[in-house]
Amino acid sequence: MNSPANKGRARVNRVEVHEVHSNLTAEVIEITSEKLELILREHVSCLAKENAWHAPLGILITIVLVLLTTDFKATFGLTADTWNAIFVIATGLSIFWLLSSLIKMSKSLSVEQLLDKVKNKNS
Repeated sequence: MNSPANKGRARVNRVEVHEVHSNLTAEVIEITSEKLELILREHVSCLAKENAWHAPLGILITIVLVLLTTDFKATFGLTADTWNAIFVIATGLSIFWLLSSLIKMSKSLSVEQLLDKVKNKNS
């Protein structure tokens, strides 16, 4: 039996098609699995470099806070000035590490660049 809901549904599903226009074109990429794996492994290492700046920034913030809030004292056989110098040097090293991480992050590949590499385009 046809219920009133089914009669309404049948009318909705009935569509007359007069003309169909197709604009389906595709770009096909042929690549060996070994070459694709190599490109993807390289890209994964680039993705890891994008987040590598978190650690040096955290350490830098910590060391700067220590320098701003601590009065160094002579301990473990080192004078207060030596401890201060150690933390100043650590600050410089952390700044260098952070800047180097940011430079590596800026060199990471975008999706378009990755596709160009897969397509073997040299740009």
